[in-house]
Amino acid sequence: MADLVTHACVLLLPAAFLPHTRYLPLLVGGALLPDVMGRGPSIVSRMLWDAGVVLPERWVSGLSILHEPLPLVLMVAFLSLSFIPRQRLWAALAMGVGVASHLALDLMQDHHGVGYHVWAPFGRDRFELGWFASDATVLLAPWLALSCAVCWFLRWRVSARRRNSTHSVDRSSG
Repeated sequence: MADLVTHACVLLLPAAFLPHTRYLPLLVGGALLPDVMGRGPSIVSRMLWDAGVVLPERWVSGLSILHEPLPLVLMVAFLSLSFIPRQRLWAALAMGVGVASHLALDLMQDHHGVGYHVWAPFGRDRFELGWFASDATVLLAPWLALSCAVCWFLRWRVSARRRNSTHSVDRSSG
């Protein structure tokens, strides 16, 4: 859970200072997509396996491939088709930036040498930068969430004040 919070906040925090946030849900959705696609099914399959449900071992461990770049690019392209034609490119770009943000953050982590198949299926080499431990986000997530909440609350307050001052100017001139 902390990892999902971290991935969302990495995009939500700077977005609080941007003037336009039309595609923000897609941006954040893209940031969550790798774990939802790659980790979610693997976790559920592992839980079923541990509970005694007989599943092929390749099924249980093989779903993590959905957390790799090529399947994610294909999923973003597929999901963007659900938008009207004039919004598809922007939807794909927003989700793609979210996915790229997620993968970049994951590559910075140290997974004890496991890393990711960044070039799959074209190469089997694994890669990671190892700048911080993969569980470091557990301690960071609450602070990031609090920072996001404060920034978005302040954004909302400033926006409300601007709307109120605009309405009072309209009333006094009319």
